[in-house]
Parts: sequence; C-alpha cells; structure tokens
Amino acid sequence: MIIQKVLNHNAAIVKEGNEEKVALGAGLAFHKKRNDTIDPARIEKLFVLKEKEQDHFTHLLHSIKEEEAEVIRKIVKKAESELNATFNERIYIALFDHIIFTIERVQTGQSSPNYLLPEIKGLYPDEFKVGLWAAEAIEKMTGTSMSEDEAGFIALHLYTARNKHPSVEETMNLTEAIHLMVEVCEESLGVTFPTDTVAYQGLITHLNIAIKTVIQQEDISSTPSEMVQMIKKGYPEVYQSTRAATEALKKEYGLLLPEDENVYISMHIQRILVRIKEEENNHA
Repeated sequence: MIIQKVLNHNAAIVKEGNEEKVALGAGLAFHKKRNDTIDPARIEKLFVLKEKEQDHFTHLLHSIKEEEAEVIRKIVKKAESELNATFNERIYIALFDHIIFTIERVQTGQSSPNYLLPEIKGLYPDEFKVGLWAAEAIEKMTGTSMSEDEAGFIALHLYTARNKHPSVEETMNLTEAIHLMVEVCEESLGVTFPTDTVAYQGLITHLNIAIKTVIQQEDISSTPSEMVQMIKKGYPEVYQSTRAATEALKKEYGLLLPEDENVYISMHIQRILVRIKEEENNHA
C-alpha cells in the first residue's frame, strides 16, 4: 500500500489499487512520507469512507495530539477485544469524536454529572468495565482525574457501538425511561434504592426487557390472576408505586406496559425493600 498523506504516527491515507483508504495501526506511519509503502501486517483498521466522512475523520486525526490519537486507538482496540465486537467505519468515527470531546472536557475542567450511572452500571456491566479502563487510560494521558460519570458516558457509546444495537439517542431514551420509573417508585415509597445490590440489578434488568418488548410490539406473557391479587393485597403500597411508575412512562414516552407487568416489577421492588430492612436491622 502506498501512502498518500501521513496524518500522524498511527494513521495515514493510503492507496490500494484505485481506492483511497484510511489506515490505522500502532506506529504504521512513523518516519514515513508520501509515496512510501506500508506493511499491511501493521494495519489494525482500514476504512473506506465517503468524501465528507473522510474529510472530517482525517481532519481529526491530523489535528489532535499524537498521544490523544494513540490513547483513543488503544481504547477502541481494548473495547473490541473485551466486548468481542467489530466496530465499523461510522461507529469508529462516533467513538473517536466522543472520546476527543471527553478529553477536551476533562482538560478544561468541565464536569458533566451522569444521573443515569446506576442504570448504566446495572444494564451494561461489560461496557462499563471497559469505560473504567478507558477513563484510567485518559487519566494517565492527561494527568487529570476522571470520574465514574465519564466512564458511564463512554460505556453508553460502547454499548451502541456494537452491531445491531440502537443509536446512542435510543439507548439514552431507554435508560432515561428506566431511570424515570425507578425515581417515581422511590419517591412514592419514600426510599432510595441501594444500587449496588443484586435486587436492584434484577429490577432494572426486568424494566429494560419489559420496555424493549413494548417498543418492539412483542407479546408479554399474562400473569395468573391469583398472583395479581396476591401482590395487590400483600404489598399494596409497592403495587401503587409501580402503577405510578408505569403511568409516568406512558405520559412521558407514550409507552404502555401491560398491567400484569406491575406484578413482576412489584416483586422486584419488594425484594429491594426487604434488603433495605435487613441492612437497617444489621446496623440497629
């Protein structure tokens, strides 16, 4: 492959046949210049981009610092390895954009609180693990402390980066819908759910599945009537809080969960309340 333009030590525009491509790889363009050849074995990513996308991406690669380009390359490589995923051209650019933006905010001291962090940790644990690794890598490169909030934002982008997953906006909407329902239940019951428990993860996982099922217009199995009555009579306050949450979901997002779902959601919430009570007794 023949170099058409060196973008930085790790990136270059190359020509293969009659086609121009963007090649990425550790040190593949180091001490190289136009018309030099590149060893294909050193190429980690080879992109064919539309003209507008290529102009944007090559400008980014050419304008950012070498260490920034290198840390982003390592983050994406780590993510693909840990998540067993392959990111296509557009996804790679989106991740590149987001991480550059994250680095800029960190370096200028701009904080961005992530109120969806508990849901992100519970719904996307693998992506969050990589997000923490990415935050640590950026912290080492910039010398500036990175919070879990930033790791959570990166995790959201990594989740949507997997093939066949929804857009970042759709993922955010789903996570925000879950957050809304949890908030309504907490307010109704006058408690704060402990987010680091198996019971809480069970709740948000169930909400995630239930809401997705409604969005995709799939059938949800009906609940035996005796179970519905048992939950209504046994845990009336919990059941009412769940109904308030499903009403909020309908009002805010236009999504209607079947009333049967209130039973299962209530069961998850009751598990959380039992957990809270146990902790209170242990510290009494």
